[in-house]
Amino acid sequence: MSAPYLVKLKPLVAMRYPNRLLLLGFFAATLALLLGVEPSYSQDVRLSASAEAAAIADLESGDASRILEALEVLPDPHYDPLYEEKISYRLALSLIDLSEEQTTLYFNDPDYQEDMGVDHEFASGLSDYVVALKMPEAIPALLKATQFGNPAAYALADFGPDIVYDIIEYIDDPGRTFDEINGAFFAIYRTVETHRPLDPTIRSDVKEIVVRYLERAEEFYRGPDNATAVTNGAMSVARVLGDPDLKQMVIDILPIEREQNLRFNGMGTNWAQYTLDRWDVVQEDQLHLND
Repeated sequence: MSAPYLVKLKPLVAMRYPNRLLLLGFFAATLALLLGVEPSYSQDVRLSASAEAAAIADLESGDASRILEALEVLPDPHYDPLYEEKISYRLALSLIDLSEEQTTLYFNDPDYQEDMGVDHEFASGLSDYVVALKMPEAIPALLKATQFGNPAAYALADFGPDIVYDIIEYIDDPGRTFDEINGAFFAIYRTVETHRPLDPTIRSDVKEIVVRYLERAEEFYRGPDNATAVTNGAMSVARVLGDPDLKQMVIDILPIEREQNLRFNGMGTNWAQYTLDRWDVVQEDQLHLND
């Protein structure tokens, strides 16, 4: 989480999180302050039971300031090689629940976002703490976080090719938003890309859901402004699968896309054309990886 979105720790934080730092850690923090560098109070030792309880309470408080203070005392998911070991199961579940909740609220509840005084950086930064856990319990939160792009998509792919079934089940939930479906297709894209050549059964099931959404392209292009996102996601997976019949389905979408661009004075999507322009490049990559 970048600096503009972090609050300065209050003196109270050190009292709330009695982590029993080693004397060496105290001197390191003091030196950092003298050098003008804001120290991290969390990276070297595991949280004590009381500090962990305080962190969990803050993470579950729903208060942005308290959540940020709690994150300050946790190990850094990007740079701490022992991150997974330092996060207890109970603390991990709190991070997972918080990330899923904040992702949902960020994308679905603009009023809440404004009331909390947080933005994309806050919600996506929370998902980084979940990505690094590498826990099956994190899959629902990761599925939600695919709306932020690569980190969650790659994290899901790391569970293996069978993860596509969790993703497909997620897509098939009738309550899904267009953005959620698009993010899920991105996760399928990364999974296929990571694990190809896929088992024929898995590949067939992936292709089936791609076909279902490509067949509905006209419906989505004529729907709400962001409805085309789901077609874009399906086209991306079609491209990485590379089947000729899928390519023809994307070609068939071109007139629909051009019509939309005329309706929106050239401001519509050009994803079908972009997909076709890159189709052969993807196939060369795929042949190389299958050698």
